[in-house]
Amino acid sequence: SYQLAGENSFAAPDLVNAGAESGLDKRTSDYVGLVGFNSPSGFSGSVSGRFDEQTFEVRRAEVKAAYSSLPISLSAKYAFIEAQPLYGFTTDRHEVTLGASTHLAQNWRLFGTGTYDLQSSVLVKDGVGFAYNDSCFTYIMTYSQTRDTVTKEVSQNIGFNLSFRTLGDFGSSTSAIDTIQ
Repeated sequence: SYQLAGENSFAAPDLVNAGAESGLDKRTSDYVGLVGFNSPSGFSGSVSGRFDEQTFEVRRAEVKAAYSSLPISLSAKYAFIEAQPLYGFTTDRHEVTLGASTHLAQNWRLFGTGTYDLQSSVLVKDGVGFAYNDSCFTYIMTYSQTRDTVTKEVSQNIGFNLSFRTLGDFGSSTSAIDTIQ
């Protein structure tokens, strides 16, 4: 994309550095691309990347594979993420994420995920959860941990989401919810 006029909101400073190092914070954005497939047998995969707008240097790359069929879903992802010092990531990350979900009974599901950083040899994220889902109502409960790659400090989170189809959502989210659905 090209910024034609006005202020670039991604380049404007704010409290959380929302646009910093996003590839959108310059007049010409980084290039992004994705190629993927879904098969009728439940297999899917994709390759995606973000490349510098001038040098085509890789800023981020992901390779994903998944299988989904009742009662299980499995996923695997490798991600290269260039250092982002403004967000506290001073070195490049090479992460492998595995996830699984299984239906325990009608409307009930158990799921989990883990992300391991190959560069720092640290399990940086892991989480488990359970969910109830029917035609009018969804309830999700999660427990997750994140670890700092340098200090190894652990943060723990408990999340929940309550959703009524016609009324909307209520709750908090964690990465465990977003990884396997």
